[in-house]
Amino acid sequence: MDYKRIKRFIVGAESLLLIPIIGMMISNNFDWNVPSFIIMSVLLAGLGFAASLITNRARSMNQIVVGLFIVALFLLFWAELAVGVFGSPIAGS
Repeated sequence: MDYKRIKRFIVGAESLLLIPIIGMMISNNFDWNVPSFIIMSVLLAGLGFAASLITNRARSMNQIVVGLFIVALFLLFWAELAVGVFGSPIAGS
């Protein structure tokens, strides 16, 4: 297992958290608190780790299908946390 590659994927994913941080500095439309950053950090790290595993293990078409499935799951979970698409107990505002 290539730990440098995994680290690159996770750091790249975590750098996306700079968007809400900068948004909170510029505008009042971002309403993130510490638990929001922790939850999203865990989600992005998991996404980065999964992406690294997929690129190392899967081959060609399987890689694309599994990657799209993981990204779709990530986006659905994120939407549920943000606005409560499905109305589950973890639903956001």
